[in-house]
Amino acid sequence: RGRFVGEALVDVVERADGSPTEHAGGSPANVAVGLGRLGLDVTLATSIGDDAYGALIESHLGDASVTLTEDSRGLGLTSSAIARLDSDGSATYEFDITWDPGLIAAPYGVSAVHTGSIAATLAPGADDVEVLLRELAPQAIVSLDPNIRQQLLHDHEDVARRIDRMVVLADIVKVSDEDLAWLCPDEPAESVAGRWLEAGPSVVVITRGADGSTAFARSGRLDVSV
Repeated sequence: RGRFVGEALVDVVERADGSPTEHAGGSPANVAVGLGRLGLDVTLATSIGDDAYGALIESHLGDASVTLTEDSRGLGLTSSAIARLDSDGSATYEFDITWDPGLIAAPYGVSAVHTGSIAATLAPGADDVEVLLRELAPQAIVSLDPNIRQQLLHDHEDVARRIDRMVVLADIVKVSDEDLAWLCPDEPAESVAGRWLEAGPSVVVITRGADGSTAFARSGRLDVSV
């Protein structure tokens, strides 16, 4: 049984002519949907409202056979992110996001839990996620993807310390080179990977977009090209 914890929101894309399109999204929710489509037993603990955007998210999750926890429906308004496209395709962003799920249940029998992005970094909900990981780490495989959203974060040191604490609880960490450049601007990426490995995870994977990725483990490293 897999438990995914994190934001579910609606991405609204407004084109230069004013025409909008709406898509259910959110980093942990997207991972849950991908694994649900593969037939895995997946539950998402999130925070959505009883509104049209919440209904869109529930439909999207249901189509992928992802179960939504009952306490996920307590938010006043479902979070959203608006991307406004200029005529040349460049975008400006506006966020209306609240991450405050409250106490998240840690049911017995969960074999894997994944979180990251807004859920792992934006207060007050990030505190609840950290508590949940501490409860589940002894019984489940924990995976973490920081997936930093810089526009929403105002205290760099607090976020960096929080991610370091969560890394200690994780078995698998996937992080982009851009995330590392923001989290640890004065430390080489390979040095961060080594430091994190010593803290607890079995593997740390650094992704570099078109330049491929590198997996670091205590037994060595593996470089993969695109």
